[in-house]
Amino acid sequence: MLPEILPRGRRMKILMIGLKFMILPMWRKVLSSMKSFQLIQLRMKSLPVLI
Repeated sequence: MLPEILPRGRRMKILMIGLKFMILPMWRKVLSSMKSFQLIQLRMKSLPVLI
């Protein structure tokens, strides 16, 4: 994957950056889906009041 010339710390940093870029879009999707779920729950709670 990465050359062995790089010191361990730098290699770990590169791996962490790569992981961040991989995880961030997924995390955003999860957060947005959670937000929409919360909104749905709030609407469901407010429905009996409206009726």
